[in-house]
Amino acid sequence: MNLTRLRWSDIPDFLRNRAEQAVATPLHEIASASGGFTPGVASTVAGESGARFFVKAIARHTSEVAGAYLREARIAEALPPQTPSPRLLWWHDDGT
Repeated sequence: MNLTRLRWSDIPDFLRNRAEQAVATPLHEIASASGGFTPGVASTVAGESGARFFVKAIARHTSEVAGAYLREARIAEALPPQTPSPRLLWWHDDGT
């Protein structure tokens, strides 16, 4: 299955603002995945300093795999610092 994904700019303003607060810089989109197995956002964004971040987001009503995004965030948050993977900086679940 190859679904059309949403882009960083499709995320509601209040959530983009929360992400910018979490990384302490305004963000702009560099690239978004154009397809995939979920309709959620999968975008690379950059801050004014040039730092790059990977953003994932999905609304629960759009896909039955939305719960997997939440599990992924909780697992990533629990990984020890020495784990050879990108560090989770922030996540948010407002129930929707």
